[in-house]
Amino acid sequence: THRFRGVHCVDGGLTCNTPIVSANNFSITPFFFDRRMTVQPSRPIGPWWSIIVPSSKRMTKLFLLGKKNGHKAILKFQNSTRKKS
Repeated sequence: THRFRGVHCVDGGLTCNTPIVSANNFSITPFFFDRRMTVQPSRPIGPWWSIIVPSSKRMTKLFLLGKKNGHKAILKFQNSTRKKS
């Protein structure tokens, strides 16, 4: 734990590491449970992978999942902007 203004606190990096600034943000999270983000994993990814380095094989799987989810989000974003114009 850390101290802030003399009070013990816990870093919120695992729970709120990407603030929402405006509706036009394109935000990305590695956590499946944060549905406010534009891009998040399509299946549950344990939060421990943010602090434990996975094997090369597991890292490749996580990378490819992120690439797939990112591509899907970009297509969805492009389609939504076309409908507005």
